[in-house]
Amino acid sequence: MLPAGLADKSAVDEATKRWWRWRDRDAYAMHWFATDIGAPGPSTPVLTEVLRGIADDAHARHTLMRVLNHEVAPKHLVTPRRLAIAAGRAVRRRPRHIASTGREVAAAVRNEIHRRRSARARPAEMNVR
Repeated sequence: MLPAGLADKSAVDEATKRWWRWRDRDAYAMHWFATDIGAPGPSTPVLTEVLRGIADDAHARHTLMRVLNHEVAPKHLVTPRRLAIAAGRAVRRRPRHIASTGREVAAAVRNEIHRRRSARARPAEMNVR
């Protein structure tokens, strides 16, 4: 038996669309967060430093748990400031690899720009009203 208010097909359709929009909005950022953190192969120097920074900071660890529980978006954990600090640490630890670290940072910026544009360009039925 359907809950009250969902007995007619249009109400079910609308409720389902609202859920899809919520799910897509929630899953989009989490998908890319998981893709970046869990990429196959060895961890990149900047990502390694981001993770070290999170491990060394109680507030960041708490925020990571909130991200994993879908309470806050990953952008509240992996901030531009945290990335800049991680890039600086990566260069200090591996000064001979400054060019590859620079390429990693540039690629991360390009990916983020592409992701934000893609999120805005989604079909209208996927966007939140």
